[in-house]
Amino acid sequence: MIYLSLVKQLAYMLTLYEYNQLSLDDKASYLWNHGRYLVNRSTSSHRVNLYSLHSYYIEVWYNDQSNEIDQLRSFSSSNQLTPYLSLFEITDL
Repeated sequence: MIYLSLVKQLAYMLTLYEYNQLSLDDKASYLWNHGRYLVNRSTSSHRVNLYSLHSYYIEVWYNDQSNEIDQLRSFSSSNQLTPYLSLFEITDL
């Protein structure tokens, strides 16, 4: 947590690699402070919230049964956004 506190003070933008080196708690804290919520989707056992964070994306996987975060999945490839495409309406082209 000391590292993350220093990061907050400096308003430093973590790279995807640096973000992945943080603990789960520090990842969550950094995401809540710097991320931008985009959309959510559901699977049979999870609610998945998608956030943008600097130049990459984070999925927060909430387990509906345990009511806990199972994982924070980070990626930068737009190919990983495919499950979300049907959730957006493009009406004004």
